[in-house]
Amino acid sequence: MKVILASPLPVAAEVLKKACGNIDIRTVSPSAITGPLETDVLITTTPTQPLLDATKCRLLCIPYAGIDKHFPVLRAAAQARPDLQITNMHSNAPLVAQHAMAMLLSLTNQIIPYDRSLRRGEWRPNDPLPGHVSSAVDGQWLGPSTILGNDMTVGLLGSGAIGAALAPMLAGFGVRVVHYTQHPDPSDPAQFGPDTLDKFMDAADAVISTLPKTPATCRLITAEHLARLGPAGLVVIVGRAAPFVEDDLYSALVSRTIRGAALDVWWSEPDASAANHDDVRPFTRPWNTLGNVVLSPHRGWLPFRESMGQEWYWKPLADNVRRLEQGLPLNNVVSLDDGY
Repeated sequence: MKVILASPLPVAAEVLKKACGNIDIRTVSPSAITGPLETDVLITTTPTQPLLDATKCRLLCIPYAGIDKHFPVLRAAAQARPDLQITNMHSNAPLVAQHAMAMLLSLTNQIIPYDRSLRRGEWRPNDPLPGHVSSAVDGQWLGPSTILGNDMTVGLLGSGAIGAALAPMLAGFGVRVVHYTQHPDPSDPAQFGPDTLDKFMDAADAVISTLPKTPATCRLITAEHLARLGPAGLVVIVGRAAPFVEDDLYSALVSRTIRGAALDVWWSEPDASAANHDDVRPFTRPWNTLGNVVLSPHRGWLPFRESMGQEWYWKPLADNVRRLEQGLPLNNVVSLDDGY
């Protein structure tokens, strides 16, 4: 079994050698591959057209989940080679799920605005903060509202690996969970599909979106859907931003149609090829001016050198290499028809 690792990721090579035994693995820089080069498996974080033109392989593995930026190149490669299998990886799902939980709790407990208040020298644990929802009974001020888990229904918008990792985390807080999935089980009242998206939004107090960017998901959630959450509604986005109409979500937060939102992904993110960016606004609206929004720079999955430098990250890839060698069905096969 020949494997080309077209990235400087030494931990991946070590894991593959340990797990797969007798394989011929070479680690090379993508720019050094000029072809023609034959291999059984090509692993790359940057599946460019020149690289795929220069490399003939049976399995192309992209070692992360989102492939939307590479979709045209992958489509062309699959059309040129009908026998080519393409897989991705979901090793970072627990990391993203934990990040989503942290952002949800930041919203339910208003962690960030009270942090900012205390930094200003204010000690106001029971005072309202501008732009935030309060709770009152008989006109008496009871302090800023904190939403308890056992009072919430969280809708998981997406039923993949991140959603599967989130469900038990939410259950630990006493949260009721409902699911939006492409193929719902009609016998399960907690599952909703494309035909029942409105009912899904009606059933949820908060929505955590793990949806990828595909033709079917782009601009899926509009102002009408957000209004169904109600004025205490919360939105957390950790998949891709494209399923939400940016103007509609921004307007819903400004008008207090919903209570708050937390975003780890954005509509116009900088090119990931650069290590750091300054003076960046990955959006067209002034999200940074809103007090009821938690901002995060697409780091739920952690930087490459942290997560991709760990042995556990690469074990699913090693399993697929073994499966390819044994002629077994592969895991995490990309469906180019679905865009994911």
